[in-house]
Amino acid sequence: MTPGDPWARADETRLQQYSIQVLASQRIRVTPESWRLDLLSPFWRLYRMREAGAFVKWAGGRVDLEPGWIYLIPAWLEFGTFTRREVLHEYVHFYVNGLPATWLKQTFDRPAALPCKGVLGPLTRMWAGKLEAPTGGMFDLFGWTGILVKAAMVTATERLPEERRERFYRWLASAREVQRAVNCIDTRLANPPDNAELAALCGMSPDHFIRRFKAGTGLTPAQYRLERRVLAAAHWLAGTGRTIEDIAESAGFTDRFYLTKMFKARLAVTPAAYRRMHRLERAYATRPAK
Repeated sequence: MTPGDPWARADETRLQQYSIQVLASQRIRVTPESWRLDLLSPFWRLYRMREAGAFVKWAGGRVDLEPGWIYLIPAWLEFGTFTRREVLHEYVHFYVNGLPATWLKQTFDRPAALPCKGVLGPLTRMWAGKLEAPTGGMFDLFGWTGILVKAAMVTATERLPEERRERFYRWLASAREVQRAVNCIDTRLANPPDNAELAALCGMSPDHFIRRFKAGTGLTPAQYRLERRVLAAAHWLAGTGRTIEDIAESAGFTDRFYLTKMFKARLAVTPAAYRRMHRLERAYATRPAK
């Protein structure tokens, strides 16, 4: 790196800009009755089937989940799961932190099928082995899970159509200019900073900051604040037992009714219906593999 390279700066916020957070890593058996789910989540999924017969469908098509492949299901993709017979299913639920959901939805708008070859082959086998017998407990399992997920995300990005891939890389470069503002918004959902404070963090005038923020994230600061608050609410609805009133307050909404209005406008379901959807998924996911 050269002294003028922005990546060479000793800036912890940049070093922490992108990260993977693994929520679950499991092996289960699914049946035609248990694996008929309609899903829409703020987190990503990695699927691997040990036997043929399962598939997923979304508005743009259908993918058969074949043995010998892993499949990345993007966050915020509305899809259904199906299987024609009982099959052994291995999966990961994970977040990609530090990247606006708007980017990800425009870049990854369908499941990505990746062959278990090259670097993904041994990583997939190591992960599967830890699912079967984690010698170091959860440390080993989640460690190898995280490595596999990162490799799969990079591989999926490299396999994007050239125009989409280059646009995504340009976004990444632009976003570094306003990363301090993004981090500030992400950590102050209930007490959001105004544009003047965010501009000062980035060393820009407010008008210039708003232009650079939209160039880097695809959204105005106000739109990004709202997106992050809805995403946080979806995360807590899917993964916790907190009341909707408590979630609304923590996410910076004035009350449950305003949260419901904003949530339904973006996800087409109410917070209560969204929570029921994920309770059904958790119910099948707790069934152990035989």
